[in-house]
Amino acid sequence: MALLITEALTRRLGRRLMPADIGLIGLPLPIGVRPTIVPPAIYLDRLPYQLAPQFAPISSRLGSVARQGEAYKAGKAEVACLNTTADLAAQFINHFGGGYAEAALSTFLADTVAVWLQAPASATVRSDIQAGAARIFFILARMKIDQQKNGPAQYYLDTAQQLATEATDRSTLAIVLRTQSTQAATLGHGSTAFDLAEAAHSTAARTPDPVKGYALAQLGVAHAARSEAHAALSAIDTAQELAARTGHPPGPFTSYAPSALYYQRARVMRHLGDHAATVTALNSSLRHRSPTDLRGLALCTAALASLHLEVGHLDQACARWSDFLNIYPRLRSTVADSALTQLRQRLSPHRRHHAAAQLLDRATQLDR
Repeated sequence: MALLITEALTRRLGRRLMPADIGLIGLPLPIGVRPTIVPPAIYLDRLPYQLAPQFAPISSRLGSVARQGEAYKAGKAEVACLNTTADLAAQFINHFGGGYAEAALSTFLADTVAVWLQAPASATVRSDIQAGAARIFFILARMKIDQQKNGPAQYYLDTAQQLATEATDRSTLAIVLRTQSTQAATLGHGSTAFDLAEAAHSTAARTPDPVKGYALAQLGVAHAARSEAHAALSAIDTAQELAARTGHPPGPFTSYAPSALYYQRARVMRHLGDHAATVTALNSSLRHRSPTDLRGLALCTAALASLHLEVGHLDQACARWSDFLNIYPRLRSTVADSALTQLRQRLSPHRRHHAAAQLLDRATQLDR
């Protein structure tokens, strides 16, 4: 409650306040629980999204595992484990959504990775462990965003940002900043989103082309949200050119999938009010998506259905929403749940239409 009150006053007054500034203490950890890099859910799940967060430095969050780390020697095996875990976790969220694995990933970070971060290691290995940990915290943040737990997601994005900074990993740092921008934009904080998009773009200046493109695409969306059409289109076009360049290894942190880029183009065109171009970009995104990217397929399909309905194309909307319902049961995603709710709300006025009525019946049977 203290954090919620403080955040409300911060937004009202336009300056950063901490609980102590208004005579309140921060939300305490449960009795007997020490500070940790992965706080207990009973604490973290109450954390609100904050416009100007001031999270504790990583060093203070790792104090409780220092002795365990001193007795452990970290090396290349731990680095390989972190990198493989990050890649697999990224595939997992794309396939199943964020709801299945967030608890398991949190436990791995709290019980194992926290120890490795404190363990004696060479300078190179320490940097690699910090970078690998940053990528896993980033994936955990994505899982939290997918579950619409935006305060915890912000906390883990900050953790990833700190670790990437300590590791001097500009690619991961740019990716994290870009996702912080996307989160802020989704929550309606356009100015913060634009600042973070610019920071991501600046950070990506000396990174591989896919990372540059990834950051630049979000800057394009941020420009479009401000109705800066020329800057938006220039950014998304350049991002597409960068992403098209070959010779980069596949992977969630080393490549930029065309499906994701087309989705960003759709967001740009949506902000600029070009309905036809938005539909074209979403269709391109769908065509390029892997059949294992169930979450992306579902959300892209739902977005396309909503666009069709906006211009009165009910049959096309129903066809797309039918595709969405085919995928939905395999996901554990609160964002997908919200899309299902939107389906019900948007189709309810059309329940006399045969296809719409069938979809509403199917949607009711999918209630969780």
